Formats: sequence, structure tokens, C-alpha cells
Amino acid sequence: MTAYEIYKEINKAEQPECYEIAILMDNDIEGASCLIQDCFKCDKETAEEAIKIMNKAVEDRLRSKGIEPLTREQMNLNSERERLNRLAQQNKPKCPTCQSCNLKKISTTSKVMNTAMFGIFGTKRHKMFHCNNCGYEW
Repeated sequence: MTAYEIYKEINKAEQPECYEIAILMDNDIEGASCLIQDCFKCDKETAEEAIKIMNKAVEDRLRSKGIEPLTREQMNLNSERERLNRLAQQNKPKCPTCQSCNLKKISTTSKVMNTAMFGIFGTKRHKMFHCNNCGYEW
């Protein structure tokens, strides 16, 4: 089977393996190549050629819609930015009462003023954050 025939089969097929190939092409070209080799009983070069044909077809479709396809470097950069944004969201403190991220750090000046006004009964010296939504301090 030629690479172009494999491409045609994948495009018209309703088999789950073919959907897996399309998904793998975005993330793992080597895995997609192995899956094509297993599904269509072809060699590695034919599988890689079929992937190139599929990528070219996707790029042509995007260009016909007026969208310039991203290069592999741009895709990697975008995925790295998304990963860093997810990490930043995970590491943001949240209010234990209302789960809001709308917080303000309680300043040292505010802690000193509270202690000066209320002495040992001032509670802000042990707190670190103030929630702007519900007012809770911890």
C-alpha cells in the first residue's frame, strides 16, 4: 500500500485507530508512525510519508481558509506557554472560605499599625492574606 493510499484510507475511515493516528500526529509523530505501520502493515518510510501527506493536506486546508499554519517551533512554544500558565494558576493562593483568587497581601505596615492600636489583642500580625471578595483574613 502506498503512502497516498494510506492517507485516503485514514481520511475516509471510521475506525477508532484512525482517529488515534490523527490525535497522535499532533503530539507524537513517532507514535503515529508506529500505529500506521501496525494498522496498514507497511514499513516506516511509507508511514512517515503518509504523515507528511496528511500534514500537507491540513496546511493546505488552513491556507485555503486564510489561516497561516503554525510551525512546529511555534506549536511547541504555545504548548510551553499553556503549561506555564496552568502551573501559575495552580500555584496561586486561594481564599479558604470562598476559593477566590482576588487576594491582597497584608502589608507589614498594616500589621504594625494593628499591633500598635490593639496591642497583644491585634490579630493581623499573624495573618498574611486578605480576601477582597469575602473579607476573610488568614
